[in-house]
Parts: sequence; C-alpha cells; structure tokens
Amino acid sequence: MRKKIIEFLDKRKVDIFTAALKLADKFGLRGITTKNLAEEIGFREGALYKHIKSKNDIFVMILDISEKLLIEKFKQIKKEKYSSSRSLQEWFYFAVDYLEDFPGIYRIIFTDELYIDDPILFKKFKAIIETLVKNFQKIIEKGIKNGEFRSDIDPYISAIRYLGVIHTSFTLWSVFEERKRKYGEIALPILTEFLTTISKGVMNE
Repeated sequence: MRKKIIEFLDKRKVDIFTAALKLADKFGLRGITTKNLAEEIGFREGALYKHIKSKNDIFVMILDISEKLLIEKFKQIKKEKYSSSRSLQEWFYFAVDYLEDFPGIYRIIFTDELYIDDPILFKKFKAIIETLVKNFQKIIEKGIKNGEFRSDIDPYISAIRYLGVIHTSFTLWSVFEERKRKYGEIALPILTEFLTTISKGVMNE
C-alpha cells in the first residue's frame, strides 16, 4: 500500500503520512504533534514546516490520499467488469489491506474530535463517505438488476450495511481480538455473512 501512496506524495510527505498514522494508532489524535512527528521521522521539528503549514495539513493530506485511493480502486473494479459480489469482495479486501497496513487511519478518519471545530475537514470526510455509499449502491443495484442479489432489498440501506461491515470487522479485529490474528481472517466471515443475506434465494423470515 505504501507504494501506491508514493504515487501521490513525495518521499518526505509519505514519511509524514506514515508517521502520523503510526502515532494515531498508538496514542490517538492527541499523539499527533509536530514534536512527536519530528521524533518519529527523525529530524528537527522546525524542518516539518518545509513540508506542511500546520498539523491540520496532515489531516487534509490523509483524507485526500484516502479519497484518491478509493476512487482509483472503484475505477479498477469497474474496468475489470466483475460480478457485483466480486466487486464488493475486491473492495473489501482493499479496505482490509489499507486498514491493516495503516490502522491509525481508522482512529483519524472516524473520530468526531477531528471535525467538531473544522467544518472544512468535516465536509471533506462527508464527501468521502457519500462517495463510498454511492458507489456501493451502484454495485448493489447492478446485482439486483442482473439477478445476483435479491430484488426486495433496498440498495441504499444495503450499501450502508456494507460500510458497517467494515466498521464492525475493524472493531472486532482491533478490540476483541487485539490484532492477534490477521485482519482478513476476522473480516472475511462477516463479509460472507453480509453477502449471503443479500444474495438471491435468501428471503427474510
């Protein structure tokens, strides 16, 4: 995943990106200070300002990179012309890899603390979530149309549920399992269960 990020950032900003996520994973949002970042990367605090104007720039950068990676993944999936189930699986594996490589991304992106005092960041975060749901909804609508998924499911609600699967599996991996196993091992059964509930032939009781 780091190689993909290098496509969007120069080496020094990749170091800042990686260090910020490592600190977030270890200490939460409060751990991301210019002093801690400089120590994590291995240079003087003042040198940071050659690459970022403020700590907030780091959060903007993280959201921007996440958005670009998501958009690129959706384009790749669309190009491959996978089935709807395969498309959801492919995106899920991508999300698992991203969160397993950089678990701090979850602590940053999904924390209210980051957005309470910054409407610009909140707007950017909201746009990312809306993009995710919109693309998941399109995939599910396609699955309904081609008979792969049940005709009685709501594509929008199912897209929200799918996003929830990622939240749930990360919590299970990080909190309940304390990361003792691979994230994918924890996440796959939850994804499989979700796909089973929307697949054709499975009706509500």
